[in-house]
Amino acid sequence: MEHRSLKIADDFGYELATSYNNYHNDEFNKQQELVHALLNEINQIGLQLKQAKKDNNTELLDQLQNQIEKLNTQLEKVKSNIDEKERLSSYSLSIPISQFESRLMQLITLARNSIMYLSLAIHFEERKRPKDGLYMPREVPLKQNLE
Repeated sequence: MEHRSLKIADDFGYELATSYNNYHNDEFNKQQELVHALLNEINQIGLQLKQAKKDNNTELLDQLQNQIEKLNTQLEKVKSNIDEKERLSSYSLSIPISQFESRLMQLITLARNSIMYLSLAIHFEERKRPKDGLYMPREVPLKQNLE
């Protein structure tokens, strides 16, 4: 959360935003399928290219190399779109206000329980000390004093 953004929306707005994301997820899946199709097509043309090299057909060889270059540029463009989508999707976190409130209440409960357990642990340790005797206080150095 430190380097990301948090969007809190009402429940209806969150449903609208997630339905919008579902549309983009379908488009994202289509882009990934296109990458696989392009890779398969490049492999098939590569096989034809090997056959053209064996046959010494220079005209077909040039055509196939041009096709491979065009497909590679198209593949790079699609891959950059996919990378950008993945990078942008991890930038912000969006949650509905009801879920935010429930998580906040859970965090408050955990903090309250932690404080209670800490105070019980201190009380337990203090009870273990003998009542009589002389004790020397010991200072705990702060971080500033350590440097």
